[in-house]
Amino acid sequence: MQSYIGLFYHASLYRDILTLRKVLIQRLVVSQVLENLIENSIPYLKYSYKKYSAVHKKRERESPSGKSVRLSTRVEKEYLKPSYTASIGEELEDGLFDDFLELALQFGMIMMFACAFPLIFCFAALNNATEIRADALKLLVMLKRPVPRAAATIGAWLNIFQFLIVMAICTNCLLLVCLYDEEGKWRIEPGLAAILIMEHALLLVKFGFSHFVPEEPAWVRANRVRYVAQAQTVCSQQLLRSISKLDRKWE
Repeated sequence: MQSYIGLFYHASLYRDILTLRKVLIQRLVVSQVLENLIENSIPYLKYSYKKYSAVHKKRERESPSGKSVRLSTRVEKEYLKPSYTASIGEELEDGLFDDFLELALQFGMIMMFACAFPLIFCFAALNNATEIRADALKLLVMLKRPVPRAAATIGAWLNIFQFLIVMAICTNCLLLVCLYDEEGKWRIEPGLAAILIMEHALLLVKFGFSHFVPEEPAWVRANRVRYVAQAQTVCSQQLLRSISKLDRKWE
């Protein structure tokens, strides 16, 4: 929530919607463009420096006369690329931490301040379209191939997104109150009462969907059980075949 303090400052204290829109555009467009440039340029610079050092050492060791030396194999080039790690520490998390953090910040920004600037969803869609290609370039070309890890869910990030949804309902209703009550009298008028009722109704709908709608559809669960059963059947058949081959050898 510390990333949204400036936005809440303009929205609740100053009640300056125009300034809030400018800050949203600045954070969503300018900041994202700069972050994409930094994310892609730093791995490229690291790889270029390591490649230059490796070529220089190889030239001194194999070709003292000054002939051109290049990295011949793909393994050598892949070894010099930086790893896909997070900014909080190379040994703590993988690079998915930064990507999930970026998505959570963007999701909270466009959801909690949607009524102040509805067009923010268009900017977010354009940003995500460019982010997909930038991440593809970063993962396929500039970084080492990450090690795949099997996971059933996204973990604690799911709770963070659900918390942001609840905060989005409260924040948008608060912004509507600020727009309605420009004088700051905070009187219980019909308009403010309607906004308060709408907030409670939206929260009730959200928690109702979370309670009654399952996180995993029934057809997904059935297909998963079927695939697990097929995998167990294949493993059992292979085990029986290997046992029968061993019996034949002993005979």
